[in-house]
Amino acid sequence: MPRPMTISAALAFLCLACATPQPQPVDARAVEGVVRPFTEALQGRRLDAVSGMFEPGARWVEQSYPVSIDSMLSVFRGMESMGVRLEYDLRDFVVAGEGTVAWATWSNHGTFVVASEPGKTAFLALKSTGWPGTIDSTASEWRISATFSESAVLRRQKGTWRIVFGHTTPLPPGA
Repeated sequence: MPRPMTISAALAFLCLACATPQPQPVDARAVEGVVRPFTEALQGRRLDAVSGMFEPGARWVEQSYPVSIDSMLSVFRGMESMGVRLEYDLRDFVVAGEGTVAWATWSNHGTFVVASEPGKTAFLALKSTGWPGTIDSTASEWRISATFSESAVLRRQKGTWRIVFGHTTPLPPGA
């Protein structure tokens, strides 16, 4: 026969376990509501708005190279100075997480529209490194298309989601 002390201890443990707050699933729309504006700001050349979407010290990984957000933005500023226009089409969003941490993955069917000679030269150099984008050229502009697998880890503080870590990998053509 169980001892009364054992039964009391078991009941106390069960009550404590039930009273412990359980992590809540994240609001996927709220997380996507950070990622989409981030890519829209890049497309619209509103680079100053991008910094506020990241936690201080956040990192981004491009083709296996981790960089600071400031370094990533300097690349986009360089593209802007060469007249490169971005067109992004985000698809296949998946958001998961619990409590104050979430992660999102998506595919980005991106096109870089280049009309300047410096921009064309820069993309030819990028292509020579094995970058898998395809170039569709006319006399006036090039459209360099590639599909990217992207992801981000976000943290919510004081009700606001911010990106802590991001990642982009170009996929082979046709992927």
